[in-house]
Amino acid sequence: MLGNFEILLAIATLVTVALLMRPFDMRLRILFLLIILVRFALMWWLTTSLIRQTGSPLNFDAAIDDQKYYYQSAQFATKSPFDITINDCIAAADGSRQYGYHCLLVILWTLTPNPILPAQFLKEALFFCGLVLLARTWLRMYGRRLAAIGLFFLATVFTPAFYYNYRNQKDGLLLGLFLLIMATVDYVFWLQANSLATRRKMFTLWLVAGTLIYAVFVIRLYTGVIILVALLLHVFMASRLRMVWRLVSLASILAISLIALQLGLVRDALELGESVSSPREFEGVFLLQGFLSPLPWNDGLPAGLAVYYWVYWLLLPYALVALARNFRKRVGWHLFLYVMIYYIVAGPVGDPPRKRLIVHPILVSWILADWHSRRRATAGGGRLAQNLGEVPMVRVPFVVPSPESR
Repeated sequence: MLGNFEILLAIATLVTVALLMRPFDMRLRILFLLIILVRFALMWWLTTSLIRQTGSPLNFDAAIDDQKYYYQSAQFATKSPFDITINDCIAAADGSRQYGYHCLLVILWTLTPNPILPAQFLKEALFFCGLVLLARTWLRMYGRRLAAIGLFFLATVFTPAFYYNYRNQKDGLLLGLFLLIMATVDYVFWLQANSLATRRKMFTLWLVAGTLIYAVFVIRLYTGVIILVALLLHVFMASRLRMVWRLVSLASILAISLIALQLGLVRDALELGESVSSPREFEGVFLLQGFLSPLPWNDGLPAGLAVYYWVYWLLLPYALVALARNFRKRVGWHLFLYVMIYYIVAGPVGDPPRKRLIVHPILVSWILADWHSRRRATAGGGRLAQNLGEVPMVRVPFVVPSPESR
């Protein structure tokens, strides 16, 4: 049976998404809400079936993270939520600064008899709210049709999102937070490019983005660092320096970063673990393998994931072609983030599929941008099309003079 907490969370998600989707057609809104209901129902059915079969809500397999998060946080089940401290969460995470997911489970243990299903529902709620907000940004940039395509692709075909929201792991939570970050930051740059930003709005949006990035920091430290560095590089590349100096400086920063990753002090600070302690031979092969894995025919790969990775094999090359076709417009934080995730996850970390979920919305955004550019070229441009264009580079990223002051 669903508990009161799960029911309220599901209702709150549906209401929030319905309000956020007001710019879309009513039929699309109803269809999207039905998708959410189906996913919540499937999540509940899978979890309750697993409990009936095994007596546990955990999906037992070769990975131990599901069990580790569960049992390390279970010791706080008898405490009051008002007595939980940050130190308790850090203790549950064995002293790690990446205590965010432990903190969520610790709090849920104090509120519900078992945190697994509420955690699954919460990850689904973040995913759908972030996805709709990102679709609203795409609506402003690319128009209603392309925004709807991106929205429904990630809500249906992107099955790894559902799979890792179902698993008792932090990856689904990070994906939902990243969708919120991507939607917020892209909206900021769009406002600035169209001279629609005010000081108050910009301060509020950057405060929201900063809070979300901090949440990523305490869940997976190096992912938060990568997002922050990508944004800083975006700002730097938008500066008034000559292009040649910007490119030289960018190459130097990336080279220094790659060298720093070989230092034990840096690896320990980012809590990258022992997997990066020994250099790999033929690193390029591992990088390529990392972004092509898992192979759709791999043994033990769930059917839903296998279907998606066939699609992904088609999605990745087309997205990279779309990037190359619009390269001058796409040198920004999306590209910097993609390259750094590519290196850190596919190379040093060595666990690519679930830890690179956040690049999939970026690949979709590149394809949508390419389709939009082609449609504009076919239609002959126009004022509205220009205003709905790419996420541009901006010269002043944090504060833009209000219209009254110009």
